[in-house]
Amino acid sequence: MRKLLTIIVVALTVSVTACGKGDSESPLVPSASTASGGAIAGGASISGTVVSGASSASLGVPIESPLAAPRGSPLVVSIVGTSMSVNVDSTGRFTLTNVPAGDLILAFVGNGIDARVMIRGVSDHDQIRITVNVHGGSAELDENEHERAGQTELEGRVASKNCTANQITVGTMTPTVVNLMGARIRHDGNTLTCADIQVNDRVEVHGIRNGSTINATDVNVKTDHGVPPVQHEVELKGTISLLAGACPSVTFTVSSTMVTTNAATKFDESACTALHNGDAVEVKGTKQTDGRVLASRVEKENDDEDDNEDDEKDEAEIRGIVTGAASGHACPAFTFTVGSTSVTTSARTKFEHTTCAGVINGISVKVEGTRTSPTAIAASEVEKR
Repeated sequence: MRKLLTIIVVALTVSVTACGKGDSESPLVPSASTASGGAIAGGASISGTVVSGASSASLGVPIESPLAAPRGSPLVVSIVGTSMSVNVDSTGRFTLTNVPAGDLILAFVGNGIDARVMIRGVSDHDQIRITVNVHGGSAELDENEHERAGQTELEGRVASKNCTANQITVGTMTPTVVNLMGARIRHDGNTLTCADIQVNDRVEVHGIRNGSTINATDVNVKTDHGVPPVQHEVELKGTISLLAGACPSVTFTVSSTMVTTNAATKFDESACTALHNGDAVEVKGTKQTDGRVLASRVEKENDDEDDNEDDEKDEAEIRGIVTGAASGHACPAFTFTVGSTSVTTSARTKFEHTTCAGVINGISVKVEGTRTSPTAIAASEVEKR
């Protein structure tokens, strides 16, 4: 049975004089139950439990143990790129409220820990519940639940199953009974039954929550039985943003992809300690199951490369749902948002399977262009998908 992370937190009393309802000023350090700084009205909420121990994904079973913190050294959770942060309480729990939409990186720092984990596809009003396993300089999502507009998506490991009742239980920190009656159960396109699911399989469940039960419509079994996971080699080019951590274990993003390094990563043309936000790099590594790239090599590009190479380094491609497009917007130049990235079009932008005026909120698009900042793209092509 898992044990919650034990943190001994020394509370500091801070007196704050409120200027009245609606005052824009807030404490620089939020309380243990509320995050502030960069909060978005109507944003999502993230409730989490932190555990520590060996990686359940690598060992096949959860092996976790309490982690005692020295007095005065709380574990702090923050959203990278914002001023939002909160302390993990003495029971290992934390809550972040009014967080922005998009792909978010949570940083866990304190008590000898400096780790990152990404939460993808956060939308306004989402209610997200996670269990994070921190071990050494890395963090891993053991359980991840998104609740949005009455629909629930839960990812975690199967703790038990009862095929007579056509049910499985997912998660151990917050066990959820999943009713499989009428659900499609699949793995790599193959149809499965309850009998094919094994305890400790990692599953992704879609359905409707009813108390502690989810009535599933779809279950995707992610575990390959007896087959080692395939590690996909990838190559990224772009500029570094959201750099965090201590060498050799640092994290940063390149073209919206989270990159992690470790002691085995080779650094060319520059040492790890010489990397900075805005540096142009080429990254080679393997894509992990959570979407991160574990870098085997990071090469810092020389400043004297020609303009064509410079253009290639900033090339970007994103896919997602259009938001933030003004009704009846001007053409050909206007701005909209995909995920957390602002997209700007111009007279040079090509539109595939749609027109400029046809780009409206709610449609799915692929955008290609040049990244002008870590969160902005000048579009060369917008394709409706």
